[in-house]
Amino acid sequence: MRTWVRLRIQQQVDSTSHYPSSMTVTPHMVPTNDRGSGAAAAVFVLSFVIHAPFVLLTVGEQDQARLIYTAAIAGENLLWDTSSYLPRTSPLPLLGIASVVEMGFPLSKLPVAMNIANLVFGAAASAVGYLLVKNLLNAEAAWMTILIVNCFPAYWISHLYGMPHLPAFLLLLISCSCFVAASSREVGVICFLAAATVAMCLAVATKADVVLCSGCFMGIA
Repeated sequence: MRTWVRLRIQQQVDSTSHYPSSMTVTPHMVPTNDRGSGAAAAVFVLSFVIHAPFVLLTVGEQDQARLIYTAAIAGENLLWDTSSYLPRTSPLPLLGIASVVEMGFPLSKLPVAMNIANLVFGAAASAVGYLLVKNLLNAEAAWMTILIVNCFPAYWISHLYGMPHLPAFLLLLISCSCFVAASSREVGVICFLAAATVAMCLAVATKADVVLCSGCFMGIA
């Protein structure tokens, strides 16, 4: 009986050895359903549609007026102006506004242009945030996070009263995404860490308050 069982097992092993090697399933042959870029584009459009009616109908907010006034009045002494705190907290937006004004852009149209820019930055932040949460958790959690955040009062109001908070928030999310990529890869780690550092520096230069969010890197690590 034992001899018969051993013979049957040997026959089974021999029969499977005749399959061609091409039938072997390797990891890269397993189909994947990674549509991160398409989902991020959908998140961008969704966020834009949610906030556009409210943002485009407003005339701007106080911080925008202060930024425009400071950039227009200070001129070449912009970064050394001591009459306002803005050169110390938002030097990058001030330099951008001053450059646009020097190029001849009408001051009267700047609030509307900044409203539209703020809307685009907010939608881009939602898209990058989706990709970040998707990489850390999964697609379902990323969708739930984006839907909740976009309807959350603080983020909602940021689109109406958020210059330059949303551009800084976008740069912070880009920095976090690069940091996550660096921690999960074996190739290009230095490049991703450098990109994360540059994005974080730009975020702080856009709005100094973002430095208070630097602890998120410890949480990701």
